[in-house]
Amino acid sequence: LMPKPDSYLLRFAWLLACFAGLSSASAAPVSFTREIAPILAAKCLGCHDSTKAKGKYQLQNFDLLMKPGGSGKAPVLGGKPADSHLLELLLASDPDDRMPQKDDALPAIQIQLVKQWIVEGAAFDGPATSMTLGVLLEESQPAAPELYPARMPVTALALMPGAQKVWTSGLREILDFNAAKGELTRRLGHQPKRIQALDLSPDGKWLASAGGSSGKSGQVRVLELGSTNQSRLVASYPDLAFCVRFAPATNRFAASAADNTIRIFSLPEGRELLKIEQHADWVLDLNWSADGKRLISASRDRSARVYNTTNGELETSFIGHEMPVNSACFLPDGKTAVSCGRDRKIHFWTIAEGNKTATLDGFEAEPLRVISIKDKVFVLFSDGMLRAYSTADRKEVGSVKAALDWPSAISIDAKAETAAVGAMNGDVTILSLKDFTIIRRFSAVPGFTTAAN
Repeated sequence: LMPKPDSYLLRFAWLLACFAGLSSASAAPVSFTREIAPILAAKCLGCHDSTKAKGKYQLQNFDLLMKPGGSGKAPVLGGKPADSHLLELLLASDPDDRMPQKDDALPAIQIQLVKQWIVEGAAFDGPATSMTLGVLLEESQPAAPELYPARMPVTALALMPGAQKVWTSGLREILDFNAAKGELTRRLGHQPKRIQALDLSPDGKWLASAGGSSGKSGQVRVLELGSTNQSRLVASYPDLAFCVRFAPATNRFAASAADNTIRIFSLPEGRELLKIEQHADWVLDLNWSADGKRLISASRDRSARVYNTTNGELETSFIGHEMPVNSACFLPDGKTAVSCGRDRKIHFWTIAEGNKTATLDGFEAEPLRVISIKDKVFVLFSDGMLRAYSTADRKEVGSVKAALDWPSAISIDAKAETAAVGAMNGDVTILSLKDFTIIRRFSAVPGFTTAAN
């Protein structure tokens, strides 16, 4: 016999409820990293980062997201959407109360996603709760392509002692090349999207990187060579990290970033030892003194500064540049420093007083980097020239066309008297500093086998 209509409908409703329950039970929980963080980064971070912090509330990482702002109310209480102030503000009907302000309300589907995440307990599924939202988003990006679709600038490189290999920047990876043959031998992933600096520890055991995504995130990572291909995140920033440098004794390293700070970390722990806040703009370059007791910085605020690395105190400021300072380093005498800037000048000055002692100027090209080794100062210029000057009389003692395009990175092996220079066209040039000749030039872009001329 056919069932009665009302009986059939009841059975059908019961089956739907069962299937709905099964669907709900099998649905994956909402991911903070993949689903919530992108919403917060796109719609909330602009007003609630460390710079603005409207309402005394910050959410550039998960730890801060969960802390109350000026209202004193808990932003998020896992399992309690009705008591979560963040959700309350997202749902507010009054435009003066609703978040985000001065913008369209979040789509209903995104608000429901946030609510569901809270209902499920507001769990964190990333590597570290202190990691900035930008870095979390970078972590979820796909690996670099096997073959690059276009040439990519070499913005950072590190030359191995003995000049046997050179590590170069890639897209979210470090590329390991045989320097003598120009052959790619290994690819190290889990790196910043764009690497701004690489440095090899004096003992050759550690490789550090600094970089990120402009205006979104920055990070500093360290990799113990020979033990693993997995780098370790040491610090994350709301914007790019520009520089990383190991101390002579290897047990410390320093990093600088677009947040105007300099931080010194311990090795191998990666613990922050000092945070130096003396610059008013980006800190573009760092270098240690030979004894590791001092650190020198170059900044976009037109100054170069010297610090005591034990307590972080400022010792000297040099303000002789008329435009941003690109690079600065100590001379071997321990009494003099040299810096170069966008004003196309190279200044020599005393470490103790910050007094100028000599100037090299009149250049058509911009000096980008200064590196002091023994009795010479090597200067990399924007026209691709690498020039050497005597530290005794400041006269030029050698030069070579190190790059065919705008040079974007340099590393020098002092013992082997060899340099590696990276360029915006993806080339790497290996040079002899004994006679200023080119040893080899190759493309450091996977998929491009010949360098562009």
